[in-house]
Amino acid sequence: ANDPSQLANRTQVVNFAGNLVAGLNQASAKLSSLSQQSASQVSAVTSQVNSLLSQVATLNKSIVAAGPNGPGNGLVDQRNQLVTTLAGDLGITVTPQSDGSINIYAGGLALVQGGVADNLSVTSSGGTVSVTSAHTGGPVPITQGTIGGLLQGINQTIPTYQARLDQVASDLATTVNNQQAAGQTQSGASGPPLFVATGGGAITAASISVNPA
Repeated sequence: ANDPSQLANRTQVVNFAGNLVAGLNQASAKLSSLSQQSASQVSAVTSQVNSLLSQVATLNKSIVAAGPNGPGNGLVDQRNQLVTTLAGDLGITVTPQSDGSINIYAGGLALVQGGVADNLSVTSSGGTVSVTSAHTGGPVPITQGTIGGLLQGINQTIPTYQARLDQVASDLATTVNNQQAAGQTQSGASGPPLFVATGGGAITAASISVNPA
C-alpha cells in the first residue's frame, strides 16, 4: 500500500496469499480425511457389534435350553461380558425375560429378542452416515457409545467446522477481491481478483487459490 509500484512488494503479497491458501486447503483436507476415517471406524465397530449380537442370541438359546436349574451360570457370565462390550460400542438397554433370556435395545429398537439377532449395516445418504437395521430397514437411533460419538462427529461436528472454515475462505476472498477491484493495475486496468476458486464455482476452503494471473 505504501509503495505499490515495487515488484518485490507485490510478489511478497502474492507469496503470503499462497501460504494462506495452502493452510486453508490443508485444513479442509484434514477435516475431510477425519470424516472418512471416522466412517471406516463406524463400519469396523458395527461389524463387531453384529458378531456380539449374534453371540448373545446364541447364548440366549443355550441358557433357555439349560433351564433354571441347568448348568447355565457360565453361559450367563459369557453373555454378561458380551453385553458390557455392546454397551461401550453403542449404548444399550437390557431387559431380562422370565425364561432366562434377555432382550437388547438401542434407542428403543430391539437388536436381540430371545434367540433372534438383528443385523446392522452402515449407510450413507446425502452426506449423512447412519447405522441401519436389517429388521426394520430404517436407521437405528444410536447416540451413545463409540458408534454414537463417531456418528455425531461425522454428521454434526465435522460439517460444522467445515462450514465455518468455508465461510472464512469466502469472506477473505470477498473482502480482498473487492478491495482489489477498487484499485488499478500498473497499466491502469481495474484490479483483478487475488483469490479465485480452483475449477470455478464458489470459493471454499478446499477450492480457494491464488489467481494465476
